[in-house]
Amino acid sequence: MNKKATTFYSFFFLSLLSAQFSFSQNLKSDSVFLATSVSNVISVHAKILNQESHLYNGPQYVNYDRGFVGHQFFQNDEITEGTVTYDNLLFRDVPLLYDTVLDQLVVEGLTNGNSIKLISEKVKDFTYNDHHFYRLQKDSLYSNLPQAGFYEFLLDGKIKLLAKRKKEIQEVKETDGIYKVFELKDKFYVLKGNKLFEVDKKRTILSLLPEKRKELQAFARTNKINFKHKREDALVKIVRHYNSLPQ
Repeated sequence: MNKKATTFYSFFFLSLLSAQFSFSQNLKSDSVFLATSVSNVISVHAKILNQESHLYNGPQYVNYDRGFVGHQFFQNDEITEGTVTYDNLLFRDVPLLYDTVLDQLVVEGLTNGNSIKLISEKVKDFTYNDHHFYRLQKDSLYSNLPQAGFYEFLLDGKIKLLAKRKKEIQEVKETDGIYKVFELKDKFYVLKGNKLFEVDKKRTILSLLPEKRKELQAFARTNKINFKHKREDALVKIVRHYNSLPQ
């Protein structure tokens, strides 16, 4: 059984024991209190289970066939507890996986252990291993969004740095056969005003920030920032420094 479900039932059981003990102390005076306590516990428990069932009612998630090299998930393939805002309800300590091939958030089922796909349009945001993702739509707020989906917000400030976590399935030919591998294809974007700009190298991001180009070039040179081999780290450092500069 899922950890959250076990916690709920333990809470319910202990509450009943406590109420029963009080009842045994004074049968007549505590009878009304006992009935009220049990009713309240059942009411709260039912409300929690109703909310949980609202989260765990999506279609089953079917894992990929065996034979792939690597995995499709963000960071690792271990289930990790996180938070999800789903259909305007906040859920904590939810066992999560994030499939970056399908851009699909997956939760472990409450009872049978089957994995469940959350309906993406109902997910406002989620936190996973201290990484915060928001679902963005093509609208007036993000007028040139490449595609709707989950984007990680890496930095906030005068300009924002976002990441689109992505893996693609590639076939690799080796001397002993053909293998299917999950290839990392992350993309990074600067949100300036209400427009997103893809940034993949130093020249690209500096061209977006011409008013501070000299300061940023000097900062990159002094700190030996490497865009070629540590692109994400380099972008984070440049954007963070830009946001710290006086305008």
